[in-house]
Amino acid sequence: MFYGENIKLLRNLHGMSRRSLAVELNCSEQTIGQYERGVLNPKMKNIIDMSAYFAVKSSFFYSKLPVKDTIPEKNIAYRSRDRDVRKKTLEGSTKLKLASSIIEFCESSFNLKASPLLTAIDEVNSINNKQENSDLSKNQIESYANITRNLLGIKSNSELLYNLELNGVYVIESDALSYADAYSVWSRNNDNRLICPFIVLGNSTTLVRRIFDLAHELGHLVIHYDVDMNNLEKEEFLRCEKEANEFASAFLLPQNEVSSWIKMVIHKGDPDAYIPVKQKYYVSLATAAYRAYELGYLSKQENSRFFASRYRKHYVYKEPFDDKMPLTKPGKIMALFEIYNKKIEPFSNVLNNFSIEPKFLSYVFCLPEDLITKLVTKKPSYYNNIIGF
Repeated sequence: MFYGENIKLLRNLHGMSRRSLAVELNCSEQTIGQYERGVLNPKMKNIIDMSAYFAVKSSFFYSKLPVKDTIPEKNIAYRSRDRDVRKKTLEGSTKLKLASSIIEFCESSFNLKASPLLTAIDEVNSINNKQENSDLSKNQIESYANITRNLLGIKSNSELLYNLELNGVYVIESDALSYADAYSVWSRNNDNRLICPFIVLGNSTTLVRRIFDLAHELGHLVIHYDVDMNNLEKEEFLRCEKEANEFASAFLLPQNEVSSWIKMVIHKGDPDAYIPVKQKYYVSLATAAYRAYELGYLSKQENSRFFASRYRKHYVYKEPFDDKMPLTKPGKIMALFEIYNKKIEPFSNVLNNFSIEPKFLSYVFCLPEDLITKLVTKKPSYYNNIIGF
């Protein structure tokens, strides 16, 4: 039986319109619509062409795929540039829906503990007495950040990515995002219960930018997990972004730590005076100064001098020591695949179950195709950032 909805799934995954797919297949836009509605079955040549183009097996179009609708698009915390672009949001949610289904299929063979972030949410909800749609106070955000940091057992910000993956978060890189973009969401079961947290990162150019993005998205996962992002007015959306930024600052630079190191900063309006803070806490100079200002350790004049000097020294896009801090990359997904391949069954069974090729998996998870191919052929992996299960 031919499943036309599988073509639509592939189109959404790649952000393609019916017209653009029709051009690839040398047919009409109307024909693609008929394929997707099941009114017309494609010729075998078109099946072969689509299989090659999307890196799936021919059986992909004749199978009821084990893809679950676990990702609610309305709860994805997109950044402002992407949330208003329907094609982008649909592409992102489709990619995460596929990623979540493949991960869940592999994880079903393991007995994994729940993420501590679920406990963080429970604790946040138990002390959250704010009225619906009211702003969170700075003290509330400070408290939520401290709860989350303690539950995750963060010792050093430099290991935040590793620590998040160790505690149940799946982090995926995406070539479709710019360096400053990221988004996050929880996967859910049929009764809307939270299952697994996902963070999708752009191609960050610096480690401190990546760490702040992770902390920012962590804020969304903890305090905005149930917000309908699609229906927020601009002012409400900006409030959520501001709360996530404040969460990230408080999470990366706890107040008691700031009160200690700020005493060592003699010239508070000089960006270079915060270099030791950057080296220890893996935050940007701007984040360090802004956090100190928000806590009242910098005057308005000192804060203004800091950012004016930051501009004059050309630190806006590149700061001192950025090139001394190597960028860390996600490793948990590849670790899951490797362990599945070694302990459960040949990884080729995963590809066969979803009727996909290694290139397809590479696209969904932004992993090197050769690493997936090595798993399929049972060759040793050389992926060097493995998260234990």
